[in-house]
Amino acid sequence: MELTRFLLVLVFCFSGNVFSSELEFKNLQLNPTTAQSRNIASSGSSSGIFSTTNLAWTTMTFIAATALTGKEKTATSTHLSLASLAGLSYGAFIHSYFNDDEAKSHTVAGWSKWFHIPAMVLLPIAGAVAQRQFDKKGKNSASGIGSIHKPAALAAVVAMSLTALSLTFEF
Repeated sequence: MELTRFLLVLVFCFSGNVFSSELEFKNLQLNPTTAQSRNIASSGSSSGIFSTTNLAWTTMTFIAATALTGKEKTATSTHLSLASLAGLSYGAFIHSYFNDDEAKSHTVAGWSKWFHIPAMVLLPIAGAVAQRQFDKKGKNSASGIGSIHKPAALAAVVAMSLTALSLTFEF
């Protein structure tokens, strides 16, 4: 069995050298039109399934679902899973937003980013601190940075709702 594997590896390694005289460096180059079309396609587009508007609605939906599954003093696996999905979706949205010039031109979306960006940064930190206080210290209410988990969640839901609405209806 080992000998068979060894022979297969040898044949595979040396079979690439048989046709190496036909391989030239110019075969590995990209023509300029291909590179340009890839650049245009990868820039922020305003249509398609991964448009900034669709990502905003997806993120807002995940944030709202996470808020609805939150319970006092317990972090369920559903809440944590939805929070992780909301974080991933938010990362895709914020990347798309900053690369889409058309989306940045919306005034309300520009204003609301000053609320949802800090809220989305603080949410997992405050949630983890609050849960640690509930679990290990046996407290009945969160204190310190853990106490801002609920207000940060509310700010994230409201700000992402405003962003999604402003990107859709352009007000």
